[in-house]
Amino acid sequence: MAIDVASLDEQIQRLQDIRRIVTDPKSVAMLQEFLGAPQGSPVVDEEDDEATPNGQPSQISLIRRCIHARSGAFTVTDIGDDMRAQGATIKNIAIGRALQRLASKYKEIELVKKGEGSSPNVYKATDKLKV
Repeated sequence: MAIDVASLDEQIQRLQDIRRIVTDPKSVAMLQEFLGAPQGSPVVDEEDDEATPNGQPSQISLIRRCIHARSGAFTVTDIGDDMRAQGATIKNIAIGRALQRLASKYKEIELVKKGEGSSPNVYKATDKLKV
């Protein structure tokens, strides 16, 4: 079995390039802003979420504040609209992932009604919501 050394070297170089980018906080912040903070990103998934590497409040912290400011039930779109009204640049997909995490992992919110088709999930805050 022949090993394609050139292909292996190319993959190693790409991994080294990725490592260089993800270890630079400014590059990570730029990628997260560009990609809308996808699942697994530190901005959305950090346990200690007071601030991002650039000193700004994390997106999940802002999401918690928007939830706290609302009374009653809310949807991803509600929180997204609130955040964008405050100047945040975040996509609803990132908000949805954060809400799922707040519901399942942290129990800070609960799913009131599971969405179907074009109807969204509806959530409400619990007494465990951190603000």
